[in-house]
Amino acid sequence: MHVLRIALALFCFGLAGPVTAQSLSEEECADIRTRFNIVAPGCIIGETQQVQPSPAPSQKETVAQVDRENNVFFPRGGSALDTDAKAQLDMLARVLNTSPMAQACLKLVGHSDASGSDKINIDLSLERAVAVANYLGTAIGTPTRIRDIDAVGEADLLLTARPSDPMNRRVEIFARTCRGV
Repeated sequence: MHVLRIALALFCFGLAGPVTAQSLSEEECADIRTRFNIVAPGCIIGETQQVQPSPAPSQKETVAQVDRENNVFFPRGGSALDTDAKAQLDMLARVLNTSPMAQACLKLVGHSDASGSDKINIDLSLERAVAVANYLGTAIGTPTRIRDIDAVGEADLLLTARPSDPMNRRVEIFARTCRGV
């Protein structure tokens, strides 16, 4: 669950320039490096070496590995955020609150697996997206930056060959530049 890849992807799409050393503290840089085994743009290694943004995922990475990094996952039938999900969203909030990321707006899309009826799955996927929106909106301090919340139920399974797989129970996080934040 390398949520930081979401923020790094924002740089690739021109949302913001590189994070400067002033926008992330040494503690945040160390936390990102420890949690995600990457060095955020602008973070310093040793005394003087500045690291460039991480490259885009290689073709060797599977779709599941990349998708794990852009989603918050949920237990079967549930919409409560667990400890891992909260930690992931807290890290995303810290990155979104850096000065170059201040113009990022989010779209959240809730999903379910194929267990249960279509109506139950739509309702549950909406509950999941709302749970992420509520938590993340509080964490970033500007809930209006979450511009869209959508629910698709089981219509867009991540793992179509395994419709009841836990990876299908998720909220996808998309970001774009927004105006008037």
